[in-house]
Amino acid sequence: MKKIFYLIIILFLVVFISGCNKKDDNVNIVATNFPCYDFIRAIVGSDGVKMLLKPGVETHDFEPTPKDIIDIKNSSMFIYVGGESDTWVDEILKNIDTEKTKVVKLMDLVDLELEPGEEDEYDEHVWTSPVNAIKIVNKLKDIIINIDSYNKDKYEKNALSYIDKLKDIDAKIREVVNNSK
Repeated sequence: MKKIFYLIIILFLVVFISGCNKKDDNVNIVATNFPCYDFIRAIVGSDGVKMLLKPGVETHDFEPTPKDIIDIKNSSMFIYVGGESDTWVDEILKNIDTEKTKVVKLMDLVDLELEPGEEDEYDEHVWTSPVNAIKIVNKLKDIIINIDSYNKDKYEKNALSYIDKLKDIDAKIREVVNNSK
């Protein structure tokens, strides 16, 4: 009888401890293009992150498959750039449960610049500035922490590491610009 009692206690402890250490496996993220994918992948790792546009696909001509739409609807977070390249997203967003899926538009995370020669069209290539990229990574980190606070330390550490790389790139660009003729 004692053996069965101890076995039950040990089994309970194993199940309890493994349950406490388990991360939220329900966190899955869909990103439209490589910049969105790369930023969030740097924060959370590549597990559970899907990039919709495969290398070489023209963003202006992209049409999501039914599976892509289902993946977006079932995701914890959907990240897209915004602007003319992502006009297809507007229709999909009408059917997204924003209580379940956090929708993030990169153009909403930074100050925008007008397109040269345009009066009311903003440049959607917000990720090309290392300064903007740093802002984007910080804001994405905060958003994912709100979704999965259990892994907060990991996300903060990963974001800081990536931001250090972005700062290094920014310094190199500034050095080239400052030393050019």
